[in-house]
Amino acid sequence: MFRYVNVEIPETLGSYIIKWSKIVHEIDRELNNGYAFKGDWLKVGYLNQVQLYDVILVVSRAYTLGVREPGAFVFEAGEQGRLIPIMEAIGFDWAHTVKEALYPYIME
Repeated sequence: MFRYVNVEIPETLGSYIIKWSKIVHEIDRELNNGYAFKGDWLKVGYLNQVQLYDVILVVSRAYTLGVREPGAFVFEAGEQGRLIPIMEAIGFDWAHTVKEALYPYIME
């Protein structure tokens, strides 16, 4: 039986304005951009119902609030809807960095 929690995807993380977020169910190793991450979209700035321990990818915009590069932040959905940080990748190669780090965790 699955346990569900409500997580709020923040509109900002520090100086980063969040552009999009999704639950990561699968990773396509052939792609080196956001399309490599397969899963359900989440609404930024709202509560989203997810399964406990789901892996959540949150990606920011570039060139906002003085930040020149995009950032990607990976969380695990924890008890009481807490977002537990797993990793972050800053820069235009964020997708490659996150993909390589998460692939063994998600796909095996």
